[in-house]
Amino acid sequence: MSQHNAHHHGHNETLTFNSFSGYYGTVPNGYGGFDWSGVYYINETYWQNIKTNWCDTGYQNVCDSNGVAYIYDSGLIESSQLSETFTLKSMITASAWNSNAVWDVKSYSYSNGSLTLKASDSLTVSQTATKLNFAKFGAKGDFTNISAVFFELASTGSYGNTCSYNGGTSGPQIVFDNLKVHWNGKIPTGHGELRGGHMVMPHAHNAVVAHLMMPNERSEATSSHPGASDHSAGTHHDIGGYHSMLTSLDAALGHDPGHGLTSQFVLPQAEHFGS
Repeated sequence: MSQHNAHHHGHNETLTFNSFSGYYGTVPNGYGGFDWSGVYYINETYWQNIKTNWCDTGYQNVCDSNGVAYIYDSGLIESSQLSETFTLKSMITASAWNSNAVWDVKSYSYSNGSLTLKASDSLTVSQTATKLNFAKFGAKGDFTNISAVFFELASTGSYGNTCSYNGGTSGPQIVFDNLKVHWNGKIPTGHGELRGGHMVMPHAHNAVVAHLMMPNERSEATSSHPGASDHSAGTHHDIGGYHSMLTSLDAALGHDPGHGLTSQFVLPQAEHFGS
């Protein structure tokens, strides 16, 4: 895990998601100077020991060392102290299961107690690992001097390869590793100064995380593969329970209900994935 020294200024960090215990879990707040909502980690021991039938998934293709981070459907990464800004440099990323999945990546600036949408760009990813250079993603400066970045699935694309499961796979997860960040000032410590105003997103229990990692497989027969025993062919994920809950943000910022920043983050109704 990267060192978080509050006395450094203009510090570069590379977040590798390698130093967390167990097979998987929620990325802990404070890691790298960030608060994390809807962002999880998975260690390579999971597909080595548990899901041994996995091959050529985004998890494995992106993993540079021992672990990776992933987002199911939507996730927020924000400075633990919103007044301390950062610039995203690059990351290695892929879709966990799908080909040509489209994600909206939104950056936010912070001033006078409010977060403001700075930019929204679309990212298309497949299961092959790709290096995303944020300086060349979208317009110049979209991910420079920001306080938060939000990832939201826009389109699942098409079914991925048939390597791990017969008939192809589909699942709303994006995977990333080696997230390179430049902190413009101090690396934040503690937890956010607007805790009541953060986007409130669920923290998964282990059983939920296990469910999140399951792909839909397209097959004519009920699955007998390890790791997919709860999903027969054509099963649809019910992801409504995992969507972001944004009820506190406008109140904390003094906005009228239904207006202001909250409306920018309202997510669509749950989509169903599968054939």
